[in-house]
Amino acid sequence: MMIKPDTRTRVLAYVDDIDAHNYGAGRRARMFDNFLETLTAPVDAIRLLERSGITPDSPRPDLREARELQARIRYAAGFKRTPTALVVFGGNIKLDLAPVRSYGVTLAQASTSGVCNVCRWSTVGCRAGCVLQNGHGGRATVQRARIARTWLLYLHPVAFYAIMEHETAAAARTCERLGEPGVLRANVASDVPHERYTRALTASPWLLPYDYTKAPERQRPNVDGYALVRSIGEHHTTADIRRIALAGGRPVVIVDVSTKKADGAYIETMPPTFAGIPAIDGDLSDDHTKTPRGVVILLRGKGRPHVVAAMRSCGFMRAPVAA
Repeated sequence: MMIKPDTRTRVLAYVDDIDAHNYGAGRRARMFDNFLETLTAPVDAIRLLERSGITPDSPRPDLREARELQARIRYAAGFKRTPTALVVFGGNIKLDLAPVRSYGVTLAQASTSGVCNVCRWSTVGCRAGCVLQNGHGGRATVQRARIARTWLLYLHPVAFYAIMEHETAAAARTCERLGEPGVLRANVASDVPHERYTRALTASPWLLPYDYTKAPERQRPNVDGYALVRSIGEHHTTADIRRIALAGGRPVVIVDVSTKKADGAYIETMPPTFAGIPAIDGDLSDDHTKTPRGVVILLRGKGRPHVVAAMRSCGFMRAPVAA
């Protein structure tokens, strides 16, 4: 009986095959999209990393070797055969609202890479309302770039972290040289506990990391120097929100339907409290490295009407709650 090759074997073979041919960029992009549709069994990214045995002390490949692996994957995805940054400065509307230099690492959300799920704790509501589907983020080239980064994590996790560590250190040096402290959101649209696999994110006082996470605190506990914002899903009750905000030690993010007018326009001001807890407008800045304990961060529902409707129907968007 013929044994069906696993996904990793197939993806590696695909990258090798494309690398051996001189196809044009358009053809490579179409082939990539077609191949992506055949990937139907994504694995859990955290389980993948745990099985790989990677730790902060694992030997890292030479940076040039890691960049070459990245370039080959990007070529297979329809881009030039050159590496590109994982830790990106600028270009994200929300991150750019921060009053300090803001960097981010954007992977393909949930299981959209076809190879691994980078959002283990995601819910129906957050997948339906993921902002990466909106505007510029919905363009095919942008999505393929995110998928290529995620394939690097999946195929060559040690190379992924070698690049991340190098670029994080470089970003921190830039902030120090300019005398401008910066922030790094290492999971713009993912929920990977990078702090388990690298120390680079908390290595410099000039670049402070933060993340939104839906992970229970016992599974992704707070780390000194790493601001974790606990994201609320449709399964959380008001009591859960109070407990997380007031006793969990980290802020909570709420996607709040009340902040949209009937015509779809944004209401200028957010409610001052949620369930009796002081609230702030999370759309004014994405930097929560200094957001205090016991504050609820309110985010407006975003997206096309059918996206908003999906978030509303499952309870992911919620109305204000009195004290």
